[in-house]
Amino acid sequence: MFKKILIVSLIALALGIVAVGAVIRTLDKTGATTATQVTGGGYGQGRGNMNTTAPSDGTTYNGGQGPRWGQLDTNTAQPLQTTTATGTVASVDAITLAIKTADGKELIVENRPWSFALENKFTAKIGDQIRLTGFDQAGIFETTKIENLTTGTNVQLRDQYGRPGWSGKGRGNGG
Repeated sequence: MFKKILIVSLIALALGIVAVGAVIRTLDKTGATTATQVTGGGYGQGRGNMNTTAPSDGTTYNGGQGPRWGQLDTNTAQPLQTTTATGTVASVDAITLAIKTADGKELIVENRPWSFALENKFTAKIGDQIRLTGFDQAGIFETTKIENLTTGTNVQLRDQYGRPGWSGKGRGNGG
C-alpha cells in the first residue's frame, strides 16, 4: 500500500514540475520586449495573455477577450481599416519573424500568426523585403497578411473582418 502511495506521489510531483516548467517557459516566450510585438493574441475565449510594449513610451497593452469568431455576422460586419508597414528581415527562425522598418522600428510576428504562415509554406530570410498588412486592435497591431517582396510569396493570416485563418470556419452566421 505504501509503495502505491509513493508511486502516485512521485507521478504527481513529476507532473507538477512539468506544469510549472511549461508556465515559466510560456511566460518567458510571451514576456514584453523593447520591440513592438505583432501578435495574434487577444481573440476568443481563454486568450488575451499576450503583452505588447511600444518602444516609444514603454506602455504595456494586454490583449483581452475579443469577439467569438463563430458568432461573426458577415452580413452586418464592416471590413477592417488596414494599414501597411514595410521593412527588411532582421532575423527569422521557427518562432519569430523580426522586421526592421526604414524609421528604425522593429516589428515582430510570432506565436500563432507566424506558425500559421510557416504552415502555409511562407518563407523569408535575412535581408528580404517584407510588407505587413494589418489593423490596430486596442493598441496592438494584428497582422492580416505578410508579403515577401523579394520572392513574391505571401500568406493571408486573417480575412477582411480580422478573423484568423487558423480558427476554422466557426459555427456562426458568417462562418
